[in-house]
Amino acid sequence: MTSNASKFSFHGDGGELFIIYLGNALLAVITLGIHVFWGKVKVLKFLYRNTEFMGERFEYHGTGDERFIGFLKAAGIFILFGIAMGVVYAGLMFAAGPGIAAILLIILFYAVVLAAIPYVIIGSERYRLSRSSYRSIRFRFTGKYRELLKIYIKGVLLSIITLGFYSPWFVCSLDRFFSGNSRYGNKAFKYNGRGKPLFKIYIKGFLLSIITLGIYGFWFIADFIRFYWNNTEFQGNKFSSTIKGGMLFKNFLKTMLLVIFTLGIGFPWAVIWNMKLTLNTLEYNGEIDFTLIKEEYDAEASALADGINDAAEALDIITG
Repeated sequence: MTSNASKFSFHGDGGELFIIYLGNALLAVITLGIHVFWGKVKVLKFLYRNTEFMGERFEYHGTGDERFIGFLKAAGIFILFGIAMGVVYAGLMFAAGPGIAAILLIILFYAVVLAAIPYVIIGSERYRLSRSSYRSIRFRFTGKYRELLKIYIKGVLLSIITLGFYSPWFVCSLDRFFSGNSRYGNKAFKYNGRGKPLFKIYIKGFLLSIITLGIYGFWFIADFIRFYWNNTEFQGNKFSSTIKGGMLFKNFLKTMLLVIFTLGIGFPWAVIWNMKLTLNTLEYNGEIDFTLIKEEYDAEASALADGINDAAEALDIITG
């Protein structure tokens, strides 16, 4: 830690989070699951207000109403999509027969789903940041669907062609896109990571994970986390993480044993331990000039993308 570095910290208490989870579970049962949208918001508000940086806490401004309305809209989209697929299948079956129609419908279905993934990711990130604030100034996300779609298609295809070797470059492209389009007020973050040094981390992690029967995976994750933060900056100053593989390994053992031996009751405390490990090892190396930061609120961000995720989860539960 440098002399002018500012550390993040997390102050949440497992007992308080347990009460929130317990209340959410009871209300979810009483409301036949409808309260889950308000429950998720309660948890996020708890995590944000217990995260501190430079003596100030973060705030989350999303509401259960927004999440629920987003879910209803998404459910409507799913229904219309299902009807449209049925109509298309009927037309294909009439023109080409049931066998070919089924194959074409499957191809069309997955093409639509793959094309929708970047939209959902951007929508979720845009909503999340627009509802997040620090020192009463909102964050926002300015990434565009077409840009992410190009990165996504290129990255997936090259990763397949190179048998996964392109993955580090793909990951860096995604991180550069998301960091570069994430803003605190009117000021953007920046990501400087490159594929070649990350590739070395991947190779080392892959080989040593095989030799250690997967145990080195915790050290690989720590290397990856440090690489990300050490290459992320704001106002020309870099973030850094001091997280180590040993920390992750010990924390994994503690949380796993806690959850198992308490039959899941200890899960809120496991969440707290993970948050503290992640945030208490993170710091910003420099000073922020808040006089240069101006509010630029994204009033058009909606919870539709999160609603699509929620609707997909509900559909998965229903269909088993």
